[in-house]
Amino acid sequence: MQRLFAAGVGGVLLGVVLFSGSASVGADKDKKDVPSVEDIMKVINKPKGLHKAVGKALAEDTVKWDAVAKMSKEYNELASVLGKNPCPKGNAGSWDKLCKSYAADAKALDEAAGKKDKAAAVTAMGKLNKSCQGCHDEHR
Repeated sequence: MQRLFAAGVGGVLLGVVLFSGSASVGADKDKKDVPSVEDIMKVINKPKGLHKAVGKALAEDTVKWDAVAKMSKEYNELASVLGKNPCPKGNAGSWDKLCKSYAADAKALDEAAGKKDKAAAVTAMGKLNKSCQGCHDEHR
């Protein structure tokens, strides 16, 4: 009987702890669901990452739009959450501005891929290429 009572009390206490913790977990959900800057950059810029893969696919005479659309969607999703990370180094205003610009360029790439517009996709990739160094100089 004592074991049953102890197990019941333990279960109630565990439930209270988990329930009370879930409110704070919910409040931080957005922050916990955001990949780190490092994780985002690894996916986008690793040797066979999204950036190089999209660029290579767009350089082909016949663009495989289904593959480009899939990659550009992921690129856009990652770029759109980059600025939710805290500024790693340097001026926070600059970080915000550069992240918004990067996200806008990734969105333009994704939209161009959806429309199968090679010229617009290449233009967006050119802007993404140029955005890297400025951000790295100040924030890396």
